[in-house]
Amino acid sequence: MTIPTTSKNVRLDELHPRFKDRLEAFFNDPEIKGKVSVVSGVRTYWQQKYLYDGYIKKKAGFNLAANPDRKKSNGFQGSYHMAQPSFGSYGYAVDFRIIKWGGGMSTNKVNAVAKKYGIQKTVPSEWWHHQPGYVSGGKFVWFDAPALSGEKKITKAVAEPENAVAKYIKDCSKVVLRKGANGKVVELLQKLLVAQGYKLTWHKTRSGIDGDFGRMTDRAVRKFQKDEGLVADGVVGKNTWAALTD
Repeated sequence: MTIPTTSKNVRLDELHPRFKDRLEAFFNDPEIKGKVSVVSGVRTYWQQKYLYDGYIKKKAGFNLAANPDRKKSNGFQGSYHMAQPSFGSYGYAVDFRIIKWGGGMSTNKVNAVAKKYGIQKTVPSEWWHHQPGYVSGGKFVWFDAPALSGEKKITKAVAEPENAVAKYIKDCSKVVLRKGANGKVVELLQKLLVAQGYKLTWHKTRSGIDGDFGRMTDRAVRKFQKDEGLVADGVVGKNTWAALTD
């Protein structure tokens, strides 16, 4: 099943796989199907900063948004909507919108049904903001999902995705990258750079994460290396990977 969104610009690819499973089950629920959609998914650092700056400047149409530069000792940064570098570079929040009212549909109904699938409202003033869990002690703690008694079976391929991601990052860090490279390892590099605040594009609503090690990625790598006191040569080797994943 495809998770319904209000726009093709809503990013869902970077959501944690287990969260996606929960969302698919939620949107397939008879009380929800065809009545609710996702209006906001995963955000890049720059998308989060855009929203935060608008909120701080009290611009019309900008709601409360977390500071993307806020970092906690447990590894969490900014908003649960942001791709989190310390937690698999996944996002862990979506915003819902009711697109079809009637038949008893209400915000309370959405929240009650979502809770059965381990998706809960976590901001008291925002009925629409939902997460599958929260960060505590450096680990992501998943909410119980009583409607998914077979969730472990459903998500067997990603039963311990954090461990799989850690291994994937470790394997990727053995690859030396430079300008002209392309592919999934470059995409991971770009996600890590963006998560730490380095621009890959000048466009405010695009991430620049495309798997191609071009001019902007080279520029970001050199800036990161310089900031970390490394040799700023644009070559992503052992030391640069270590600094990016520390």
